[in-house]
Amino acid sequence: MSAVDKVEPVTDVKFWVGLTKIQLQALQEGKEAEPPDGGRFGFRKDPCGALERATLFSFEEHPKDLVAVPVIFTAVGFTTMVLEGTLQDRGAGWFRWWATLKAEMPPFYVIDLDKAVAFM
Repeated sequence: MSAVDKVEPVTDVKFWVGLTKIQLQALQEGKEAEPPDGGRFGFRKDPCGALERATLFSFEEHPKDLVAVPVIFTAVGFTTMVLEGTLQDRGAGWFRWWATLKAEMPPFYVIDLDKAVAFM
């Protein structure tokens, strides 16, 4: 058995994004969430990082009014979004998302709204 035979295929990639209550409500209602004033969302590998990033760009929101939600990309979705430039790798576990967000965009990603984490 070679080393390649022992490698498990990657089926999905999970990031976290910090959202305001208005953005979260839009997703819950099946609408698109608009990015903050900078025109982009910041995806992080952990919920704390996503909330920290959201506090920097959501000037009108109190940190306690923010939530982090997981965004789960399929392998195909992740690759497609990176290649088209919508998802940009900024290094060290963080990405920029240059588009609005939908609760799901099959076959590319889904946002698990049931796993939202509030700022503590």
